[in-house]
Order: sequence, then C-alpha cells, then structure tokens
Amino acid sequence: MNYATKLRTIPKLSQVAKRLPESWDTHTPTLNSNRNNKTKNLESPIHFIASHSHPHIEFVTPHINHPSNPSIPFPDQIKIKDTTDGLKRDEYRNKILSEISVLEECHASVLGYSDGHAAVSNGIRKVGVGYVIRAGKRTLSSSSIGIGPRANIYDAEMLGILLAFMKAKQIAENQGYRKIRIYCDNQSAVKSIADLSRHPCQYASRIFVPAAKAFVEGHPERSIHITWTPGHNGVEGNERADRLANEGARVAPTPLFNRTITWAKEQATRKTVRSWKKAWYEHSETRINSKYYIPRPPALKLHPIFNSSKLGRDIECRLVQYLTGHGHYGEYHAQFHHDVDPRCACGESVETIFHLTTSCPATAGHRGILSEFSTNINDPTLFGSLAGLEAVAKFIAKTGIGRRRGGPQAAAQTM
Repeated sequence: MNYATKLRTIPKLSQVAKRLPESWDTHTPTLNSNRNNKTKNLESPIHFIASHSHPHIEFVTPHINHPSNPSIPFPDQIKIKDTTDGLKRDEYRNKILSEISVLEECHASVLGYSDGHAAVSNGIRKVGVGYVIRAGKRTLSSSSIGIGPRANIYDAEMLGILLAFMKAKQIAENQGYRKIRIYCDNQSAVKSIADLSRHPCQYASRIFVPAAKAFVEGHPERSIHITWTPGHNGVEGNERADRLANEGARVAPTPLFNRTITWAKEQATRKTVRSWKKAWYEHSETRINSKYYIPRPPALKLHPIFNSSKLGRDIECRLVQYLTGHGHYGEYHAQFHHDVDPRCACGESVETIFHLTTSCPATAGHRGILSEFSTNINDPTLFGSLAGLEAVAKFIAKTGIGRRRGGPQAAAQTM
C-alpha cells in the first residue's frame, strides 16, 4: 500500500511507469506487464500495486533542483523560519507578537496568515484552508476553500501557505509593498514550503519557489519571510485564519487531485494496522503465557521504554527476545537445532524464560528486582507498563540471561 502512493513519483520513462495499466498516462501499449502469464486472470505485481492507487493521485517530480544550486534562491532575501532559535515557547511567542506589532506599523509590509482544518462529519472527512492578508490594521483579502475528503491537515497547511503567499505577492506588486511576511502554525509545512526535493505536497513548493524568486530577483530591497508561530497563542491573524479554515471545511470542496499522497499513506497505514490486529487476535497457535509477556496488540509507535536512551542496544535486544520468546534460550534453540542441549546450566531439563525468571539458582540473587514491582510473574502490569518493563530490563542486565550460547561470558551490566 505504501508503495502504491509512490507510483506518481517515479520517472515517466522508467520501466515500472511504462507497465502501469492503460488508465495511467505513462502506459506503453507495446509493453506487457503480465510477462506472458499463461493464466489470463493472473494479475501482474505492477497492476496489483496500481489497483491500490489512482492515475490522478498527487504527483511528485524528482531531481528538480540541481545539487550545485542553493536549496533556497536568494537566501538573504527569502528566509524560512521554522524553529524557535533556542527560545522557550513563551519567549518565542512574545518575540513573534513584538515582530508583528512592528511590521503593522511599517508601511512597506504586507502580512499573511494561513491555517488548515480537518474533521470528520457524518462519516465524511472535510478539509478546509483559510488565509487572511493584512497591511497595518487593515484586512486586504481573506478566503476559505475546501479541498475534498481525500486530503489531510498537512495538505491544507501547505496549500494555505502557498495561497496566502501568492495573494500577498499580488497585492505587494500592485501596491508597492516590499516585505512579505507569512505566518503559519504548522512547523512541518513551513519547513517544507521551499523544499524542491521529493516530498508530499511538492506541487506547493514547485509553485512557491519560482514565484518567490520572481518577486525578489532584481529587487534587493524586497524580502520574503515564512515564519512558524505557535498555534492558539494570541496571534490575531492566525486565529482569524483558523476560523476561515473551519469555514472552508464546510463549503463545497475543490480537490486538486483525486487523492493526496499523505491521505493515501494514511489509509495504507490504517489498513496495515487493521491487518496486524486481525492476525494478532485470530492467530491459531499461542505461546504459553503470551498474554502476560505481550499484553498490548501491535502498534505503530514504539513502547516508551524503547524510546529511552537509558537502555543500551544489547539490553534492548535481549528485552525484545525475552518478551517474544525468540532468543538465546535452550528451549528456543532446541526447536530448530535438535543437537543443541536444551538444559539449563543449573541442571534443569529445559532452559525456559519462566524457569530463568522464577526458579533458576543463578538468578535468585536478583529476583528481588522483579518482586519489588510485583510478586507475581504473571502480573500483566509487569510487562504492560513502563515501570514494569524497566524492572524486567534491569533484571536482564543484572543476571546476564539471554546472551548467545558460547559467546562472551554473561556478565552483569549496570543500568
């Protein structure tokens, strides 16, 4: 599914593009993507992937900007401000408010504010874009548009920046303003608007960059700043743009594409998660006590314990192996290598994780690490909470269990 979103990002002359179905504009009739399959109903992999996409999905063009050229033309005049410059959030907000206050008194400046909105109403996704253009305290222009159900908030934010800039540019050129300042509360969109590499909503960047270049080229007194500002923090223009975006979600949509890349990827992710969960709950073979070791179903986000820098790579690996049962334990190795002795070093007939955790003399001295959290090894919270897994990781580190047989000595580790 994720690959299907990339069919419009590959070069038109590539062999894959030429073998797409007839409905795609890159299709070459003389090439047979079915590779002479004897079975007529057998679908080629390329056609199968294309069936999960659409010929009019958002397109992306590779290799637009030559590596020797600057990523942003006229960097002294066109600036992308997507960070707080090391300031705390409140300090940065106050800086932005002060900057806007000064610009509103400057007769050479035109300011634009943009926002996006996405919501689901009666089972239908609605995505809106809003922007407002101001000079001083006067509102010069404002607009609300809908971009259809097959888009998401990032698409709206990118399009909002583009539309606000293009309108501000038109006004600046007609009325003699030299400074264009656009404010948006989506940091990712601000960062990407001048990026010509492959990325979702590249079309907005492809329009923005040459338009910005045309505005400043030959006019050293002109400048463009695209600035990130925290949302809902007292910036009046952004609050107005937010209301306009909400209104845009309620008007009849005018989609740019049949579907956007971000929407298609989101749908692919949702289908994958549903497949994972279905396989998880319907699996026919169950590991003993698996509901205790892995109480949570598969998720897209890592468990917090694996996002922490406290655990070294070795401990992280052995913790995963401990939870899944697929590790360097006698019981597991004996399933695949019948010549491997499954016995534990203490003499137990089979070295299992349960044995190492609850009754092996070699780990008895560190078992208190687990009992401090729970006296029951089958307690789901021991393996289903951050504190419980931290205790398990500490137990693994101290005892050295799960090391490769015949490898380095299972020395205890500090945590």
